[in-house]
Amino acid sequence: MDHTDRILQLMRRKNYTPLNLEDLAEKLNVAQEEIPDFRKNIDRLLHAGTITRIKRNRYCLPRDADLVTGTIRFRQS
Repeated sequence: MDHTDRILQLMRRKNYTPLNLEDLAEKLNVAQEEIPDFRKNIDRLLHAGTITRIKRNRYCLPRDADLVTGTIRFRQS
């Protein structure tokens, strides 16, 4: 099951405070048997740069962690 939309909706709330994986799953009422898929969704969002992991393995949107996402390009000259 894809939890991506629910994860992002939760994180976009003004009163959202960064949560760890277990607390996120509990807040979103993820069933115990869905935890492996939920973890894969979190990993996919992390890899894409849509969310970020901050201290104590808590997750939030990059803008909430004062981070900027993007690509840095270097030239040898």
